[in-house]
Amino acid sequence: MKKTSSKNRSDKATIKDFTDAVENISQQVKKDKKIVSDIVDSNGNQYVDLVQEGGGMLGIALLGYTYILEQAGIRFRRLAGTSAGAINTALLTVIGKSKSDEKSIISLKYLTDKELFDFVDGYWFAKRFIGAFIKRKDFFKKVISWAKRIFIILGVLILLNVAAVWFIHEPDGIRINKILSVITISYILIVAAIVFYIVYLIHRFKRSQYGINPGNNFLNWIKGIMEENGVHSIDDLIHKASELPPDLQLCEERKKKNDATLDGLTSDVTFIASEIISENKVEFPRMWNLFQTDKTKIHPAEFVRASMSIPVFFEPHTIAGYTSVRSNLKKQWEDELGAEKAPDKILFVDGGILSNFPISIFYNKNVDIPRLPTIGVRLYEKDPKKEAKEKATEQNTEDNDLQKPLNFGSYARNIFNTTRFHYDKDFLMKNKMYNRGVHHINVYGFNWLNFNMGKEDRIALFVKGAEAARDFLFDFNWEAYKQDREQGHKILENK
Repeated sequence: MKKTSSKNRSDKATIKDFTDAVENISQQVKKDKKIVSDIVDSNGNQYVDLVQEGGGMLGIALLGYTYILEQAGIRFRRLAGTSAGAINTALLTVIGKSKSDEKSIISLKYLTDKELFDFVDGYWFAKRFIGAFIKRKDFFKKVISWAKRIFIILGVLILLNVAAVWFIHEPDGIRINKILSVITISYILIVAAIVFYIVYLIHRFKRSQYGINPGNNFLNWIKGIMEENGVHSIDDLIHKASELPPDLQLCEERKKKNDATLDGLTSDVTFIASEIISENKVEFPRMWNLFQTDKTKIHPAEFVRASMSIPVFFEPHTIAGYTSVRSNLKKQWEDELGAEKAPDKILFVDGGILSNFPISIFYNKNVDIPRLPTIGVRLYEKDPKKEAKEKATEQNTEDNDLQKPLNFGSYARNIFNTTRFHYDKDFLMKNKMYNRGVHHINVYGFNWLNFNMGKEDRIALFVKGAEAARDFLFDFNWEAYKQDREQGHKILENK
């Protein structure tokens, strides 16, 4: 991957830069016109349900994916997403006047108009720290190395001062002793200042609930987009998410079978957040009433802000006014979550902590043969060389990697991933018929926290998503998907 440099005017990408990079893919999917659903509108658009996985800046690839789906004449009925997936889900929900409109091209405008590093809106030191962390893969090793040097130098100075005492009666002994004392004291004062500043930063970090960036810049950005598109309240969001085009119909093939109607066809949107005080997965906007008695006091942009609260990187999100109405929320918490009472306070962090790929949202036990598919977009990282080798040898190179001893970082990461993927993996293991609609985007080599990502890398991520969407459409078999869902439904019914 190319090295990302600091942003400047020449590094600003335009909508055309993105669309030109995937023009061939766009033309190809328009020409192929793959059948993916039995629900269509009068313009021939096909409708699907879409769930998008989280992944920080890698979410640009999700935008590339949905752009190509829309170019192929695919539109979205129900939507769900976590973190970066929640952001693209929000844009696909609020942009335009109808679900039949193309949304991703407008999302591109919002992306290109925004300086993404502005989302890093913490204390000035935080920006410098994060910038250095992103640019240097060995950042923490460098920090530890510098800390060691500082204390080694301090130790050497102290030893020199002790040694100088023995030579105090020698010619120039007193002068040398004084010089060493001044240097040592000055050095100690500098080290002490650094230590005190670090203590101050740690205290500041603690006061901000262990988050570096407030996230207000992002909140204001997504709020502005919502309001620009007529979404000022939770009711506005629900209305826009639930309003289906009036010209929806079954395709001719399904009409002939006479085994389905449009009855019960509804639409909604879901953003996943993790509430860490009560330790619960929260689905917004459905569960808004757990945190307020008056829905007009919560702006829907807060749902997206809550979902994308990457731990440590962003401060946890909270909803203003919660503590003042907490005593009136006991019944809601009891009915929804079985809790004895509402927690004293609430803190939302990234929904990906509990469910990074909320495909279970779309499960409906009453549907045997679906009228439209549930499409899922996931992000993964694998070295293309290893991937090519696996295809050639039919051997998983990760099996060899498992034989190697884990370092502490890998050990901690594996524990964290085991926890955060549990909800979604468990659902897919029990409902394997959904796997046919799930596709992965390989984002190997891109830093998911690089909000200062350069133009070429942003376009490359977009292309990765576009290529994955093309491959998905090429491989997807709608009739086989329906058969899988029907058979899976029968198996579950008989258990």
